[in-house]
Amino acid sequence: MIAKDIVFDAVNKVKQELGFLDSIDVNTKLFDSFDSMCILQLILELEDQLQKKLDRYIQIADEKSMDKELTPFKSVHSLIEYVDLRINNG
Repeated sequence: MIAKDIVFDAVNKVKQELGFLDSIDVNTKLFDSFDSMCILQLILELEDQLQKKLDRYIQIADEKSMDKELTPFKSVHSLIEYVDLRINNG
């Protein structure tokens, strides 16, 4: 699954750049690990990796994804599902 690889690559890159040592798995709660600036950096990294790997721009951040209740940034698992949906449905 390309979405899983992209999400893990992006999360690990942001984590490494910011000096976080905690390990990440599909159950990791992103809001518990990352502050708002880290989430922003993660969004940019995801969009960059999607552009490079799929040769097309896929927007990750929109009104729905930033909604407190609906956000896919609650966990790595929900983010993988969201990125997969965006890849397949534009």
